[in-house]
Amino acid sequence: TIIPSQLTAMLHQCWDFSQKCLVASQIDFIRLRKSALASLQSGNKKLALNYARELKLVTQSREKCSSLLNRVEEVLSVIADAESTKKV
Repeated sequence: TIIPSQLTAMLHQCWDFSQKCLVASQIDFIRLRKSALASLQSGNKKLALNYARELKLVTQSREKCSSLLNRVEEVLSVIADAESTKKV
């Protein structure tokens, strides 16, 4: 069985991973957007469309990471509240 301290540690690791995921997806988003615009300006519509598809995937991934991060923060907050109530 998992004890509360292990659960909290696992949630912190999940939170850390989600944060890194958001940063990486933001970097990818910026890179892909610049590449898509450059491709459009050079007249390569096919390549620009490929970049646009990748942008969509990165955006979806970022939304999932953000949702996970928010949920983990909610659970950690509930745990912290429960622990502070228990100590009083």
